[in-house]
Amino acid sequence: MTQIDPQVLLADAEGIRSRTGSLLHSYWFPLVLFGTLSVLSAPLNLIGDGRWVGLFWIVAAPLGSVATGRQSRRREERVGIAAPPLPYILTAAALILGTMVSGIGGGVTGHEQLADMGPYVFIGLGYLLFARLHRSRLVAAIAVGLLIADGLMIVANAGDAGAWLAAGFGLTGIIAGLFARGNERRLA
Repeated sequence: MTQIDPQVLLADAEGIRSRTGSLLHSYWFPLVLFGTLSVLSAPLNLIGDGRWVGLFWIVAAPLGSVATGRQSRRREERVGIAAPPLPYILTAAALILGTMVSGIGGGVTGHEQLADMGPYVFIGLGYLLFARLHRSRLVAAIAVGLLIADGLMIVANAGDAGAWLAAGFGLTGIIAGLFARGNERRLA
């Protein structure tokens, strides 16, 4: 009879747990998709009173969320494991609602800074929730970085802050998403 070393068994179990977590918590696609959408929205922040960027996100956010959900579902079917979708759906809905209410509310009431910077608070908080759901330090770092940048822009009362945040956040999302995709492929 062959003896099995308990340390080897524990290491194998940990490897399986880690790989399963990596397969289950894939987040590269929404980072790249919403990063790209954010970069595309940056110039719209400079046009007029914010209506164009608002209209862009009223269309792009729900469509991007649906695309992310579909990609996640296809991936889950391919790898054979799935996470419960409700926490992700509720987080996405709260993020979209918060950004829309702060952006539109700030515009309607004449609070330009709320209209420009308020959505980024909700995006940062939403990404913190997604980071928790995905158990991702990378997504958490992006969220904290966005919240800090938003706060600094508010304090500095920086002009064109919405455009700068959209571009910076978008490029960060694209780069982080491509990095996460590379890591995911390496582990697969």
